[in-house]
Amino acid sequence: MARRSTLADKLELDAILKKSMVQHNKHKYLPLTATTIHRLSPFWKGAKPIADMKIFDCIKIGHEINNVHADHAVAALGRIGEHCTHLLVVAPIQTSELGNVFNREEGNVAFSNDWEQILRCFPNLKWLAFVHPQDVPTRFSLATFHALRTAIVNHQSALALGKFEVNIPPAVLANFAHNVAPAPTN
Repeated sequence: MARRSTLADKLELDAILKKSMVQHNKHKYLPLTATTIHRLSPFWKGAKPIADMKIFDCIKIGHEINNVHADHAVAALGRIGEHCTHLLVVAPIQTSELGNVFNREEGNVAFSNDWEQILRCFPNLKWLAFVHPQDVPTRFSLATFHALRTAIVNHQSALALGKFEVNIPPAVLANFAHNVAPAPTN
């Protein structure tokens, strides 16, 4: 006789998400991938609770976010971003789709810096790091770095951000230095 699946046979959402966490330096981060965002769907829709919200303390946004439907990524960020204090951004990332979703939701038709809207989802952010792997060409991440840096400068007073770290290999950093415009001042 075949056994039916019951809720008791399924891991709780907290346990599933903890299994997907990745280590970076001293912290474990919840990576925002197609899989984790899909698993988070019942949470942001209000169908499934999460017992320990500390699972969202450290979030990693990397190239995997490019494989997520923008509406789903924005929904996840809107629900979990307020719990995040450490954000790890690993290049390369194409966030223009996310920015367009934010603009559409706000009724804006003009394009703007998508990282500004993304950072608004993280009101309690204390630490932000931008990491550029050695093997990633700079042409894929220069725009990401510039947009993120500009968003931080423009919203520094609104952010509780205590530290912004940049981890870029020296050879890549030299290329960035030649191609990055100075940060705007207000």
